[in-house]
Amino acid sequence: MKRFLNIPFIQSYFKDAGVLTIGNVIGMLITLAGYPIITRLYTDVEFGEFSVYQSIFIILISISSLHYNKAIVLTKGRKELNQLIRLILALTLTFCVLLCILNLFNIPQYFDLKLSTSIYWAIIIAVFLGTYHQMAHWFFIKKSQFKLIAILKVTERLSFQATAIAYSFLQWRFLNPLVLAGISSQAPIFFISLAKTRFAWQSLFQLKAKAIAKKYKYFPMYSLPSGLVERVSSQVPIFIISILASQAATGQFSLAYKILSVPEAVIGVSIANIFYKKVGELTSKNQPIIQEIKNCWKLLALIGFPVFTICLFLGPFIFNILFGNEWKTAGEITSIISPMLFFMFMSTPTSGAMAALNKQYYGLIFGSLLLVTRTSLLYFGISYYDLTTGIYLLTIGEILNILLYNYFLLKEAKKWERTHVQKSA
Repeated sequence: MKRFLNIPFIQSYFKDAGVLTIGNVIGMLITLAGYPIITRLYTDVEFGEFSVYQSIFIILISISSLHYNKAIVLTKGRKELNQLIRLILALTLTFCVLLCILNLFNIPQYFDLKLSTSIYWAIIIAVFLGTYHQMAHWFFIKKSQFKLIAILKVTERLSFQATAIAYSFLQWRFLNPLVLAGISSQAPIFFISLAKTRFAWQSLFQLKAKAIAKKYKYFPMYSLPSGLVERVSSQVPIFIISILASQAATGQFSLAYKILSVPEAVIGVSIANIFYKKVGELTSKNQPIIQEIKNCWKLLALIGFPVFTICLFLGPFIFNILFGNEWKTAGEITSIISPMLFFMFMSTPTSGAMAALNKQYYGLIFGSLLLVTRTSLLYFGISYYDLTTGIYLLTIGEILNILLYNYFLLKEAKKWERTHVQKSA
């Protein structure tokens, strides 16, 4: 182990990633500590409803600001920053009004997601709070307020766990308590963000948006479509299982997926940021990048293999001990999807190399491919056989897509090295 930690590229990743991960680590530890309690207070049906609510929320907040929030870090000067934030705020308010109109005409009910009208109204509130927090997040990055970002992350997780436990003891059920806890956890984040960005509300109705919108038009034109496809694709399993199986099955699948996603959320995201920075530096200096990609894969494999192997063979046992006998199905699903999550854990951090190579269109192509394969494989498996078959097909399709994506990644990296590294030499 000591020899492993002394390898230079591993030391560099852990050194940089350690600085970025602290908020995520604490937040995930809070989540892991709270879930064994929450799973004993709520049914798999309630978890299923909450999972569908979260999936809709994740998709809608990727639309609400048209991805202009990502342009905040690129602004030059206070005036331009203020104008862009006001534009995002105006877009968010308009989008929420549109969602209200759709809800008044009961349009969401046509999707047959088995959610109550009250949950759809809660989604609108969550979209506004979440988009505002998302906007403030990029503003805090712009201002290098990383400590505040970490504090907000921890605050949100603590608030959710505390309110979810507290609401379980209340007798009223006009709204799924987990959904209510999700909104309650966003409230303190919103008010802190509001205090830091209150200038955005000043002269909001005198906003001259045309110039600033035109300057950063590439975000809604290119970043939005690829981001939306990726978000929809990632949430498709929840929707398909909810429609074709049941909310209980959705809850079981959701818990298994969330637990297996912890390594990526805690470690993978931070390594992805460091990897993107390193590859960006290498490409700017016309230096080879393939070895860096392979080094990152080696590191992620060394970290992930023991974890996902344990989940593969002991999933049902672990879930029975941690979450109770009611979640035995989630443990069985964990055993099935562990190989898929292992490949995702290895591949996701290095996907940033495509952007560094200016090959962002691969994200849209493979996002669309994943959307089609996830939908068709799950639909075929569940409709003609059963839920287990659908999940097996999903796992196989996902692994094949990841291998194909990384084949093209190495192909593009080799092509780039031939045209840039050799010329500079």
